[in-house]
Amino acid sequence: MWATYGWRDSSYGDILIPIIEVGLITFILLFLGEITPKVYATQNRHLIVKRIALVMYVLRTILWPLSYVLISTTKFLDSRIKDQNDTASFEDIKHAIDLTSEEESPSEEKEILKGIVIFSNTQVKAIMRARVDVVAVEFETPFSELIALINQEGYSRMPVFSDSLDQLKGILYVKDMLSLLKEGAASQDWQRLIRPAYFVPETKKIDDLLEEFKRRRLHIAVVVDVFGGTAGNVTLGDADTLAGLILEVHGKLPLRGDVVEQDNFRFTIESASQRRIKRVKFEVCEIKHEEKT
Repeated sequence: MWATYGWRDSSYGDILIPIIEVGLITFILLFLGEITPKVYATQNRHLIVKRIALVMYVLRTILWPLSYVLISTTKFLDSRIKDQNDTASFEDIKHAIDLTSEEESPSEEKEILKGIVIFSNTQVKAIMRARVDVVAVEFETPFSELIALINQEGYSRMPVFSDSLDQLKGILYVKDMLSLLKEGAASQDWQRLIRPAYFVPETKKIDDLLEEFKRRRLHIAVVVDVFGGTAGNVTLGDADTLAGLILEVHGKLPLRGDVVEQDNFRFTIESASQRRIKRVKFEVCEIKHEEKT
């Protein structure tokens, strides 16, 4: 056909023929392979569904055993590989610290490096305040009782719940109540001061939590378990370096030179001001096992 119009031997034919062929083939494929089936299926959808459903049911019945085996095997292998990689990476880092610093660095420095690795792999559930220890406020608590609770507990932020801790309304910031105190006893609608709560899972890593606290400018988060219930709460002081732990154990702000011990850990305060801890020396002590007599 192209030779009849003299296009085969012309330079224009070398350009136009491929374009026409591609366009014609594309039109045929779209018209017969996509547009026509869609129009037919739209006008006869009930008939199409019945026919396809039967075919799909037969294929599902035949291929289900093979599909089940493949899916189960894939899930099993993925979980094993993931667990192995996570464990290996953590152990490999600690082993690498021993190898690379065996001669160059003292054992004290190696233990500090291991402590950093442990910190980055620690989950929120290891440092959170458990549900039974959470000091929270019931939504319908009278204003006078709320003030008494704040004075008694001394917390600057407290969760607010209705009926149970699993039904949290939000977080009450004590500093927000200054406006009510200024307004006098006539205004005691403290519930309008409740702020939205920030929820985190138990498995969230501490270093990730610190980044979230900094990015969102928050100081407290509600920890939820795998079922969505309230497992406890965690504050910036619980997760922020070692200061929160030292203050919790020591009971007051330590001075320079003070030594705080917890289990087999020793914290020596190397620098501190009247308001905060600046530098801490961290040591892991050997656990002495008592001989049984």
